[in-house]
Parts: sequence; structure tokens; C-alpha cells
Amino acid sequence: MKPRLAVLAAILLASGCLAEKESTPTPTTSGSAGPAIAPTFAAPVLVETTGGGGAEPAVAVHPDGTQFVLVWTRLYRSADGGKTFTKLATPFKSNGDADLAITADGVLHFVGMTLAGQVGEPRLPYFRSTDKGESWGPAKDLSVGSNNVDRQFLSYDDGLLVLTWNDLTADENLVRVSTDAGKTWSEPAKLLAPRSRTVGAPAIHEKTIVQPLNLHKEIKLARSLDGGRTWTILPGPAFSGDALYMPQMAFDDGGTAYLVAAISTNNVPKIHVWSSRDDGSTWSAPVALTGARSNGAFPWIVAGLEGRVAVSFYERDIGNGAANAPWYPYVAVTNAGHLGSGWRGVRVVADPIRTRDICSGDSCPPEQWNFKDLFEMGLTKEGRPFLAWMKETVAAGTPLPVVGGGGGSTLTVHASTATSGWSASG
Repeated sequence: MKPRLAVLAAILLASGCLAEKESTPTPTTSGSAGPAIAPTFAAPVLVETTGGGGAEPAVAVHPDGTQFVLVWTRLYRSADGGKTFTKLATPFKSNGDADLAITADGVLHFVGMTLAGQVGEPRLPYFRSTDKGESWGPAKDLSVGSNNVDRQFLSYDDGLLVLTWNDLTADENLVRVSTDAGKTWSEPAKLLAPRSRTVGAPAIHEKTIVQPLNLHKEIKLARSLDGGRTWTILPGPAFSGDALYMPQMAFDDGGTAYLVAAISTNNVPKIHVWSSRDDGSTWSAPVALTGARSNGAFPWIVAGLEGRVAVSFYERDIGNGAANAPWYPYVAVTNAGHLGSGWRGVRVVADPIRTRDICSGDSCPPEQWNFKDLFEMGLTKEGRPFLAWMKETVAAGTPLPVVGGGGGSTLTVHASTATSGWSASG
């Protein structure tokens, strides 16, 4: 099963209970796998009340089942299946994007970023912990010189720990690879220049690594077939419209690659997923995970056994034409992703998490950008979806817009763990 691969949400809800919704296409049976059963999620857990800047929650799962939520530099741990989370003391000083990965030996890996104003701090600080976050080794700067960095991702699978990031100074997308759980790293390799500003997390299968690069009118793929020693640039799947946010990828255990992206036509973003049986050289036709009445933002994707794929995103029903239709975290699953069929979807919670537009990028007004650019989903030890997501609460009587985290708006981070239904491990 893939432990970490690279966001994000309609359905009918009974009072206080979750119900299933069939997405497009309707579920089918694939071989002996059978149709997917939509996951049932436990009640959401409040992880933290976030400051005014919003957050991009990341998740990771230890081989022993311990779950982690990272909210930039703030790390939380759960030893009871996601029922409660405890904040850990960390040495992290980075002040922006961050990510977390866990290798097969149980070592935690953190990477952050430091803005230019913090003189003397590493630009791309990397830390290791061998005791589930109780203590951390010294910081190592994995950047190139003192160049400014942005949107770094850590992914691990099949013995490869892969770090990708944007080098703002050189205007390049760069990558480093470790084959010894972060003790040593390859020299930085250039993936694309001029860079893509909205990249996804690298996906790994055996010695193949693929990095999605969003150029908005097209998605390119940086691919290595030799564990990161050499790289080529390939076209991604074809589409009409604009690719928004960060496209994400995953491999299932059978080697099928999946790419998910929010594709906007006439300013209505829809979540689409494609599959590839040849490491991204060619792609299937897209499968729409949002229906005619709904749109989506911030997709993430994970996979396990062949064909077993889960996609998370923020989803809302726009059928009534309301300008501030509510958003929900949403998860769609299938047992036959390699066949492009069998998808089932479910809202993770019954209550909306936001009632105004979500926007990503420098052109966004601050009140629409307080969910930032992503939220992550992982898989528990049992192969069930585990995700952390943002919620905005606007004080009663407060007119919109208000800037997140102040002026009548409260931002919180919540975690949800599936307890039954679909599993990536069968």
C-alpha cells in the first residue's frame, strides 16, 4: 500500500448522518474487487485554532499506526486512531509552506521554508526524528545557496525519499532524492525552467518518480525512470480550460499512475482524474468526480492495491446559483481506478466548512485565500482515508468579505479518519 503520495469536497445527508452519493460514472464491479463502499468517517476532531494567515494542513502515518497532522511548523500526534491529537515541541523556525513524510523505518522527515527576511536561518530546513517527533536532529539546509524557495513537497515510497521545491531566485523547479532515509541527499537536479509555480507532490513507484507541473493551459510531467538520476519532461493529459491549484499524482501497487486536477471552464472548476498504465507516457480519458451541479477545489490523491484509489477535495453544490454556496470536505473512492470506473463519493462532515469562494494565487483577495493552496489526505495503517482540513467560521451578523483569522472570521484545522467502508488495502 502507498503510505504517502501525494487534495480536495454533493450528497444527500440524513440528520447528523452521512449518506452515499454516486459520482460520475456510476459504480461498476471490476473483476473480484467488487464495487467500492464509500467510507464512513468518525466525528471530526479539532486540531487547532489557526492564526490569521490560514494554513495548509499536511498528514502522515507511522508504520505502527500513529497519525500526524502538520500545520506549517506546528506538529500534532495521535496515538488513538485520530480521536485526539497532542501538540509536540519542535525546533522548526520556518515561516511558510512545510511538509512531512515518514519512511518505512519509522523516521519522521520535516521540510520547511524560511523567507528572505530571516537572516541566518536555512532557506529549506530539513529535520529528522527517530522517536516519532519527541526529539529532532539538527537542521540541514537543502536549498541551493541562499536562494529563496517556495512550495516544497516530501514523498516516500519503495525506498526513495523525494524532495521537490520551487527555487524563486533561479526560477526553477528542483529535486533531491535520498535512498537512505534522509541521511544523505543527491545534488539538486533541475526539472523545469522557467518554473511552474503550482506543482504537485512527486509520485513514486519502484524506481519511477513523476512530478506534476501546472502551467494552467497544460500540465507537464517531470519523470525519472532511474530513481532520480535523469529526468525528462512529458506532456500530461489533454484538457480544455484552465488547470487550477496543484495537480496531484499517485501510483497504485500495480504500477498504474493517477493524476487529479481541478479544471476550470467558464470559471467553474471541476475535479477530473486520469489514469496511465505506462508511467505517464499516455493517459486515459478523464473521469469527472464532480457532477453537473457541483464544483471542487484543492484535490489530493492516494492509492493502494491495484485499482484502489481515493481522492479528496473541497466540494460545493452550485445548482441553486447562490454566490456563497457552502463548501464541504469530500472523498471519492474506487476499487477499479485502473479501469476508470466504480467511483463512490461522500461528504466527510455534515456541516459546511465555508460559505464563500475559495481562491488560490497572488491575485486572490485575502478573504478568499485564507484556505491557501491545499490540504492533504493519507492512509491509515488499515488503508482507510485520513485527512486534515480547514474550517472558517464567520461571526453572526458579520458582513462578507472579512479577512480570515480576524475581523469576525475564525479559522480552525480539523482531522477526520474513516472507520469503515473503503480501504486501499482490500
